[in-house]
Amino acid sequence: MLRQAAACYGVRVFRASRPGEHEVFPIRLREKLPNIRTPLRSTDADVTCELQPLVDQCHERGRYHLLDYRLPLDPPIASEDAAWANQLLRQNGLRE
Repeated sequence: MLRQAAACYGVRVFRASRPGEHEVFPIRLREKLPNIRTPLRSTDADVTCELQPLVDQCHERGRYHLLDYRLPLDPPIASEDAAWANQLLRQNGLRE
């Protein structure tokens, strides 16, 4: 688990030109996914990768929206997050 700002998930970016360093982009379940700076060559500027549209597109094209969201999560998530997710699913007509 990430310590940074109580985030459950994260993206860690390493640069070949600086092997002992890394950047961490915390991901909180209830927030939009972050944009991350992605290194290319050491002589090139970073490229920004917008994670949220990418995951949204994968969700739609992968037909994940057709899953049965009435089933419990496996593995389960924290009870506060589970209550939030349940409310969100109900608002979107995916749970009763």
